[in-house]
Amino acid sequence: MAHSNCAVKFFPKRKICGFVPKTDDQHILENLRINKIESSDAFCNEDEIDLLLGANIIGKLLTRKCVQLNFGLDAIHTKLGWTVIGKETGLVPVMMK
Repeated sequence: MAHSNCAVKFFPKRKICGFVPKTDDQHILENLRINKIESSDAFCNEDEIDLLLGANIIGKLLTRKCVQLNFGLDAIHTKLGWTVIGKETGLVPVMMK
């Protein structure tokens, strides 16, 4: 893995946002596993957001790897690992021929 540096100014806040639940949806977890995407939900016990990155920083962290998952979700790879974004729809996509 290549290492890189990124200078960032931090603005400490006591609380960034409320509780962020981990997914226990087996369909989503299986979809991540099939795509060889390791979710921190599997090994991290943190329940709170400790760091919130803005749009001015995220571009420096992107690796250009993106996987379109089922259920309206996308997995985006960064230099910090994978993050899953999108609004989970609960709908399984239909493959068009």
